[in-house]
Amino acid sequence: MSMFWSWVLLMRYFQEVGCVKILMVINGEYYAGAERVQESLLRGIINSDHHKAWVAIYKNGIFPETSGLSDTLKFYSIKGFRVFRLRGVINKVKPDVINCHSPMTLLLTLAAVFLSLSPARVVYHVHSPAREDTESRIKNMVKYCIEKLSIRVLSPAVVGVSQSVIKRSGYLDTYSDVTVVANGIYDSVDRVSYNRSEDELFKLSFAGLIRPRKGFDILLSALSLLPSDIKSRIRLSVYGEFDSDSYKEMILAKVRSDELDNIVCFKGFDKNIPRKISESHVFVIPSLYGEGLPMVLLEAMSVGSAIVASEVGGIDEVLVDGKNGLLVQPANPLALSAAIEKLFVNPSLCEKIGKRALLDQQEAYSVDSMLAQTFKVFENGR
Repeated sequence: MSMFWSWVLLMRYFQEVGCVKILMVINGEYYAGAERVQESLLRGIINSDHHKAWVAIYKNGIFPETSGLSDTLKFYSIKGFRVFRLRGVINKVKPDVINCHSPMTLLLTLAAVFLSLSPARVVYHVHSPAREDTESRIKNMVKYCIEKLSIRVLSPAVVGVSQSVIKRSGYLDTYSDVTVVANGIYDSVDRVSYNRSEDELFKLSFAGLIRPRKGFDILLSALSLLPSDIKSRIRLSVYGEFDSDSYKEMILAKVRSDELDNIVCFKGFDKNIPRKISESHVFVIPSLYGEGLPMVLLEAMSVGSAIVASEVGGIDEVLVDGKNGLLVQPANPLALSAAIEKLFVNPSLCEKIGKRALLDQQEAYSVDSMLAQTFKVFENGR
């Protein structure tokens, strides 16, 4: 073998020795906030000289294609005999770290780690409390028990996206290996326009997976309560897919019964949420519960949007009422309607809280900060 190739192989060996190999176990079914955080982590790993990533997809869905990473990273589908498929991936990749972000992917990782006898450090990324994840108390309790049992057996490092999500978990506030790492996003080049003429339509936007706990029906009720002269000048753009046909039918029926057909426009899924939010004047988060630290909140802040949000979960760790947003009690359409009306009649307030939100996002919720803190968790114990 020539000296040149010997040198190349030697360099590759030392690169592997100094590189943290990370296997990301991702739900993959949707492209919601939790998946977007995983994408940001993966992009950070790609741009790092000291980390290398592989991806195992728990459920076949839109994540590989929508993230745009399938040509850059190796994706493994573990549909079918998931535990054994994941064990095979672990044996092949031999990761130093396995990162998962839901109770089911944590349980799957637990079983696969034991079957493969892998010494990998497991990191569990908590985005919302398991016992608040769905509208079904039974499903929530099952997820809660799975999560708690898996953590007790596996003892992973836990990363929570907010103080609230740790406190509301029911037990993680007393767990020894917990780190709070706030979500972060890339800076947006798009900006909201604050120059609104008197005869211009007042544009609202909503983005996310449309399901009951997001409180979209409360937002519709709030729009119905607006004075008729204001309501006629408002338009709501909705970005996202429904999580079920039954909920979609219920929402569409409410739009018709409340005579909001000319006000509400369903735009479907769009990956570039910051740009779409920047085309509106106000972004609304009417969630009822179950929020850790919504990515759409940070994305709205990144374009300087005025934000009206429910005071739930980790939202009030970011927003201060009247300073960088308006906070309302959840499930209160009257309060939500009043907040929207307040911004409608006061363009200067929109500009004030929007500009402050942008500044706060840039200072405290950057992707670089999130990556640095998460990589530190990955590397601890190595």
